Amino acid sequence: MGVRSLPSFLAVGITLGSLTYVPVTMANVQTRATATLQVGSYTAHVQTVVAKDGKVTTTYMPIWYLLQGLKSLGLDATWDGVSHTLNITTPEGMPVGSGQSAAGTGSTRVLLNGKLIHRLNSLVAIDPSSKKPTVFFPIWYFTFLTTQLNLSTAWNGHVWSLQPKGAFPKILNRNQSLGDAASPTDVNGNVIVLGTNTRIQNARINGNVYLNPGSNGDVTLKNVTVTGQIVVESGATHSIHLDGVAAPQLVVASSSPVHIVANGGTAIQTTEIGPSEKYAVSLDNASGTLGDLLIESAPSIMLSGTTPFPDVIVAASANVVVQPGTQVNNVQVSESGAAVTVQQGASVTTVNVTGKASVNLVVNGNVGTIASTSATVTVVGTGTVSAVQGTGVQGSLPGLPRETSPSTAGNNASGTSASGTSPSGTSTSATSTSGTST
Repeated sequence: MGVRSLPSFLAVGITLGSLTYVPVTMANVQTRATATLQVGSYTAHVQTVVAKDGKVTTTYMPIWYLLQGLKSLGLDATWDGVSHTLNITTPEGMPVGSGQSAAGTGSTRVLLNGKLIHRLNSLVAIDPSSKKPTVFFPIWYFTFLTTQLNLSTAWNGHVWSLQPKGAFPKILNRNQSLGDAASPTDVNGNVIVLGTNTRIQNARINGNVYLNPGSNGDVTLKNVTVTGQIVVESGATHSIHLDGVAAPQLVVASSSPVHIVANGGTAIQTTEIGPSEKYAVSLDNASGTLGDLLIESAPSIMLSGTTPFPDVIVAASANVVVQPGTQVNNVQVSESGAAVTVQQGASVTTVNVTGKASVNLVVNGNVGTIASTSATVTVVGTGTVSAVQGTGVQGSLPGLPRETSPSTAGNNASGTSASGTSPSGTSTSATSTSGTST
């Protein structure tokens, strides 16, 4: 690879930031040399600067290349030229150190997930290719990365290497894949997907999988077993494809509307739509199952597919829509303001509304039983309801059955049994007060 120059528009944008910044004077620059930066699979050949840091001579590298290398490891790395701060943010699922202040002095700060972890002196020098001033960072003082980000670092005067070690997660960026269709792959640790058009196949992940392909991105898991969680952090309307996937839990905490489809005998035990979810979620049991569903937030939940949903627990004021051809065994609602729509051609065996919830139920398909204790359930639509149990069920649905209570069925208004037993337990059917039969 040839020597890469820093683009001139980036050189200005990421360097000075503020005219109040006082760089190390050019008189301190002793020599320039070509060095190699290796961060994971990222490699760049760059022009470095050798200069004095106080009484110590050290090598400085343009920060732009360091930012690109850190990003290749799944880190969000940015430079703030106003506050002279390098900000590094780790994705969910990536272990980090304590983030406490480390040794070091200088005008430049390094923050990890918002916490100060190091101070050092950077300098501003002219990039020899772009002829523009840019920020250079000292290589030697960057060894704090070894403990905070679980990286090994080495500098031999010509090559600076920052490489993942230990439990550092496997990162998949745009258009990358993990696993081989011909032979199984074992991964001990987390896998983090940070780009679209990514694929994991024929693999066993002994950890969690974090799917963050972007608001227009897509990702496919095929023949994958996950021992931990699958966490969906972003996606699009037809984006997360699970084909032959097994996992105990799927968690939706997406920063965009997302569609998740289960195919090829996918078997997820439970799916949780977390309390922070703000976007519409579509779940499709096409030829697999996403398991029991817990809804703790989200404005709209669309359920579809040929494999029945076992239990759907609605613990938020969400709008749940059961689409045509979809079957749900049991819907349990405990939150006021929730709405459940059973579209034409869809069916729900039982809708159970608990507590003091006030729930709207639109039935254009088929519902077996609506059960309610002290809740208020308003039923409308053009479909059918076979039975109503409990109290508080009302509405304009044609043929809506009258309420029945299994605990009081057969009792008259006074509480006595029609068969002739009084509340005290004595028979009133044929025995006189003297004990003789009448």
